[in-house]
Amino acid sequence: MRKFIISLFFTTLISSLIFAAEKKTELKVWESSGTEQSFIQYAIKEFRKINPKVRIRYEPVESTDARNKIELDGPAGVGADIFVAPHDHIGALVAGDHILPVDNADEYMEDFFSLAKKAATFDGVVYGYPLGAETYVLFYNTLWSISNDYNRLLENQ
Repeated sequence: MRKFIISLFFTTLISSLIFAAEKKTELKVWESSGTEQSFIQYAIKEFRKINPKVRIRYEPVESTDARNKIELDGPAGVGADIFVAPHDHIGALVAGDHILPVDNADEYMEDFFSLAKKAATFDGVVYGYPLGAETYVLFYNTLWSISNDYNRLLENQ
């Protein structure tokens, strides 16, 4: 599964960039630090085994900061070629001409959950590659009955 994710992530993302700009041999990637950094560095290393002529420069940029950074760095010509951002930033990124539609969306989108597909889409056009899907879960102490013991819970604060 790990090889599939690496293959999908880099082959799809980078192949379109390389073919669009044949002379470009360096790509800049922004991804969050922490476990994401470890993964992206591993993926870059694996990708370079297959594509040794392509240099990839990783810069730690938190996904939630990528939109603001690309809005400044993109027009200045120093932005990332590949970056990760929350799906709810797509509208602003499209409106600012900071991202372009994906050419080969039909080749990979069938493998994702419908909500992940929707998150990568704006006005019916696919602009990104889903990296994951998450949800929030409410946990509570089962020794307390929420309906019966709510007042008791408040009393014991």
